Amino acid sequence: MEALAFRRRPFVVTSDYTGPDRRNDTNRGSEISQIQVPNSLRAKAKGTPMSPGELQQEIVGAITTINEEKLSRHAFQISFLEQVIESSMNGNRIDDTKRDMGNHLVFMANDLAQRVVGTQFDHVAELHYSLIEVVTSIQKHFPRPNPKDLQLLKQLSGAILLGFNPDKDSSALSSDIANSMKAYESKQTRAAKTA
Repeated sequence: MEALAFRRRPFVVTSDYTGPDRRNDTNRGSEISQIQVPNSLRAKAKGTPMSPGELQQEIVGAITTINEEKLSRHAFQISFLEQVIESSMNGNRIDDTKRDMGNHLVFMANDLAQRVVGTQFDHVAELHYSLIEVVTSIQKHFPRPNPKDLQLLKQLSGAILLGFNPDKDSSALSSDIANSMKAYESKQTRAAKTA
């Protein structure tokens, strides 16, 4: 009970996980924001319980923060997947692994379209529908997608990334994507060597 009340872990949001920060090494650097979620048990243990209205207000605030963080993470992941697909092009062919990434792009675009309604990012919603159309066209013409679709995918993913990160510098975002690409390619190289 004491751990739940006083040592509760903050939440983190990635493109595929939302929940308590499970990292054992909390000193390890990370760009992922930590979100303090409502803890009515701590308030009761301290002798200052929250009213139902106060608790509801904190819950709504946490849900809004988590949802907006998820939108930002999805936008980053969409841009990363676009880069992976682009870098894998060899004679205008996309292999099965990259096709699966296209499926994941469609999933994230659909999730974004649902999450964005009523948020400060509502104006970016139209880009998701365009992204779905482009990825669907790429998949339809698999394994030789239209180069125009690939170019449009690049532009849309970049616009989505900037749309959900208006306060961040575009060159810093590009650098983050490039670093993720390097880590991904290094992991792929290590996996190929052990196979």
